[in-house]
Amino acid sequence: GKAPFYALNVEDLKKKIFNDEPDFSSKTDMDPRIKELILGCLEKDPEKRLDLEVIMFNDWLTKEGEEPLENDFGDEDFFGDDEAMR
Repeated sequence: GKAPFYALNVEDLKKKIFNDEPDFSSKTDMDPRIKELILGCLEKDPEKRLDLEVIMFNDWLTKEGEEPLENDFGDEDFFGDDEAMR
């Protein structure tokens, strides 16, 4: 893979992260679920950006729920009522 943004220096990289959308045009065989996940994580608007709870229950990451991610946060109820997300 490659990074979603590339620049020759930090200032240009910051500008791209804040202003540009990632380019997936060369990834014609990309699973649409991972593309949606990446775009959700890189959403510019923090109110619309995916949060950790949504990411941890993502179908692509968990193989449709068959391989749930481990809760390594030391608190079984880290997200509150996690049944609502399943």
